[in-house]
Amino acid sequence: MKENKSLKEFIAESEELAENIERKIFELSDTISSGNESPDIINSIFRDFHSLKGISGMFGYSNLSRLAHELESLLDKIRLGKVNLSEETIELILKGKELILNIIKKISEKGEDGYPIDDYLEDINKFFTMDTKKEVSITQSLDYLKNVLTEYEEHRLYENIKKGKNIYSIQFNFNIDEFDERLTEITNILKTKGEVISTLPKPSETPGNIMFSIVFATDEKEDTLPVKNRYKYAIEKIGNYAKQADNREKEITSDTQTELKSISNTIRVDISKLDYLMNIVGEIVTQKSELARVIDVIKPLINNGEVTLNLSKSVTSLEKKINELQEAVMSVRMVPLNQLFEKLERNLRKISHEIGKEVKITIKGGDTELDKFIVEELGDPLMHIIRNSIDHGIEPKEERIAKGKPEYGQIDLLAYQKGNNVYIEVRDDGKGIDIERVRQKLINMGRITPEQEVSEDYLLQSLFLPGFSTKETASELSGRGVGLDVVKSNISRLRGTVEIKTQKNRGTSFILTLPLTLIIVQAIIIKTSKKIFAIPLSFVEEVVEIKSTDIMKISGEDTVNLRNSALPVVYLEEIFSFGERPENIKYLVVIRAGERKIGLISQEIVGQGDIVIKNMGKFIRVRGIAGATQIGYGKTVLVIDPPGILEEVVKV
Repeated sequence: MKENKSLKEFIAESEELAENIERKIFELSDTISSGNESPDIINSIFRDFHSLKGISGMFGYSNLSRLAHELESLLDKIRLGKVNLSEETIELILKGKELILNIIKKISEKGEDGYPIDDYLEDINKFFTMDTKKEVSITQSLDYLKNVLTEYEEHRLYENIKKGKNIYSIQFNFNIDEFDERLTEITNILKTKGEVISTLPKPSETPGNIMFSIVFATDEKEDTLPVKNRYKYAIEKIGNYAKQADNREKEITSDTQTELKSISNTIRVDISKLDYLMNIVGEIVTQKSELARVIDVIKPLINNGEVTLNLSKSVTSLEKKINELQEAVMSVRMVPLNQLFEKLERNLRKISHEIGKEVKITIKGGDTELDKFIVEELGDPLMHIIRNSIDHGIEPKEERIAKGKPEYGQIDLLAYQKGNNVYIEVRDDGKGIDIERVRQKLINMGRITPEQEVSEDYLLQSLFLPGFSTKETASELSGRGVGLDVVKSNISRLRGTVEIKTQKNRGTSFILTLPLTLIIVQAIIIKTSKKIFAIPLSFVEEVVEIKSTDIMKISGEDTVNLRNSALPVVYLEEIFSFGERPENIKYLVVIRAGERKIGLISQEIVGQGDIVIKNMGKFIRVRGIAGATQIGYGKTVLVIDPPGILEEVVKV
């Protein structure tokens, strides 16, 4: 399908409306049990469906417009009290939201919105036949209001009377030139203590003025209402209470000045434009490094101290501005993980409901920022980890109670930044992973022998093997042919790592380590056997000078004694088969990915700096290679992928 700019904007806006609807529905769901559902949220969802109906109709997507119209009608009946707001209603609306997303996806892929919705519309019509509105006994003091309130306002009035709220009618008299600003300010103040049911204009006896009567429901008593010492007003108490009207003039003031001016500085930008901009900045960064190298070469050839000094100043200033440009572009691409975490939280509720396990989630560090592309790609692997935590980790209610645990399961989603990496942890308080069962599975698979000693980390990493499972039967939730191997491959594609930590009956943690960005990174440049490689600095723990005699054999493996700890040693010549082991070794580059680390042998440290990592093409995949980059003289070198190297060397 050939996309155009308008269609892209339609899809982006439609997805945003659907996501807003889902978020508000879950907010509403939390208030049902207490009976304090927010009419503002209900109205907001109603407006979102109305907006979706409008834009889909404008673009000619009649099927989507029809679905949005029916959902808008359902929300209208809910807001008028003609349909009960219940868990069943919430599930129906969420199902409609899923249909909307499916239709939007089809529009994006096929350019048309044909999708089966008739069965769902029949389900909605069943709700339309319900009328749960109950009569409320009201006093004659409300009769005059019934003639001026809208149907919705009348419903809200009844609902507040049923809940025993105090109902007030408060009259304000404003100059016509400022009534809009003053009325908004007072309405905002009153909303902090109750519900503004209606604002009714009335003629004023004062020339140039306009009067408003605000019908207000609250738990507050008259003497504690948030109206004091600024504007003159008259108040009467109405509803199921004796009329207590008087014409005393009082003053109203606000401790807080309401700012009416609202300006949004946010614009929606296609991610492909940011990718293009980032690539250009990457090329500039490469040229910056090349220019600095050339300047260093020609300086000794210039026999003029002033020219050399000015040249150095210009290069330094240029480098500073390019660095600022690089940081600015990268910051534009950074988004808070809360955008992803909130979606995961909503899906977790749905999943736990489907499987019949009550699970609560705690989110910390949602303001941690990560590259937009990485955040988008993290959704599926994180969702699969959470599914596994609920299905495999969290015990049934009865089992948890027998263990002395709370009857509901707990999942913690944490994010934090260290250096150039972001860490995301998914923790559950379930039964943990049965290490012995994992070991037995590997024996049955022929991966290890019964007498072979292997580390716990080795056993846990085996969970990422294709098709590996210790569960006898696959559940509808997690047994769908997609294992943790897909999670690991997706995280590896983002040049990240995933580790597992577990304790019996205490729970399991999945720890993801990810780079801040995938394009421009700081790297150390090494040389061995006349081959040059770049290694991202975020994986380099240290560089140590060594000699050939420092390398020893332990259990047949090359190791060095690094501060009284045996560290495995590997040669890039052997990993990538481009030569024999070098004799005159000089450096050991210690790389770490998660808890695992090894030492890479190098003959020379060429330097370090920013590099731009380029893919080698979608058909070229080499374990241990992240891509390629250019360094001095336009020379192209390979970029090492430390997690891939570790997996290649420490095979699971």
